[in-house]
Amino acid sequence: MPVKDRIILALDVNDPGYALELVDRFSEWVNTFKVGLELFTTAGPEIVRKINDRGKRVFLDLKFHDIPNTVSRAAAVVTRLGVYMFNIHASGGMEMMRKTRDTVVEVALKEDIPRPKILAVTVLTSISQEEFKKEMGYQHSIRTHVKHLASMAYRAGLDGVVASGHEVSVGCKKQCG
Repeated sequence: MPVKDRIILALDVNDPGYALELVDRFSEWVNTFKVGLELFTTAGPEIVRKINDRGKRVFLDLKFHDIPNTVSRAAAVVTRLGVYMFNIHASGGMEMMRKTRDTVVEVALKEDIPRPKILAVTVLTSISQEEFKKEMGYQHSIRTHVKHLASMAYRAGLDGVVASGHEVSVGCKKQCG
């Protein structure tokens, strides 16, 4: 796989014009650009279309987390929008992850469009072990929780997970080693 296909450039800005300027400036070295909450809230689906029109791919980083029907319907919309990849929160549960994956596959097959990759977010990197236990009420470690959520995402048929580099080694001992 070429290097430019392994890099994702985050467009963490709120100005769609500047975001497109960044896409144009880095297009020689990058094929995939991340559109997160700030940019998507400012520019809407049109920013995805404009990046796609430039022959580039979009990782839509909106971290969907809701009831299974709501997330799966949103996933159908982003599939039709033509995103390359998007993410959902694994903590939404197995049913939400499976229903989302099934809906995406069904829409892609029925409409003969590319199926986006679906990633499961495990635990946000901003959450400390102390917050995880004291504020969120978990009795086990973040590492244990990440491993559990990553396992659920795998069983749900998702394409990968988003986790802190501190937890990556937990899942990689068998698969990466």
